[in-house]
Amino acid sequence: VPLQAAAAAGVSDSNLTESLAPLVLWLSPDDCLDLLGSVMADSRPDRARKLEVMAHLRSACERPPEARIGQTASWNQLEEALRQAEALLLLKCIFENRFGPDMEFPLTFQPEWSVE
Repeated sequence: VPLQAAAAAGVSDSNLTESLAPLVLWLSPDDCLDLLGSVMADSRPDRARKLEVMAHLRSACERPPEARIGQTASWNQLEEALRQAEALLLLKCIFENRFGPDMEFPLTFQPEWSVE
């Protein structure tokens, strides 16, 4: 249920901070990855909205070590996916400035891949 509410808030809520911030505390790392994947795949939210969602998800990664027990690898995967998403948004911005917004950006978000 928190993931469904967070996904809805991620793209449609005009006051994202009030709606998404409390929800990320209840999301597992896998839920956060799913939310990040859906936001990155959706063309409706603009770059600023995507960055705001990513900032909220990054705050979920800043949990104390005792809250990560048994899920350290999943949290590390989420942190890597967030780095990849940020890099893709930057590359897409550069691509659109060079070739225009009508040309399709050739890269896609792949959370299972490393950013390197």
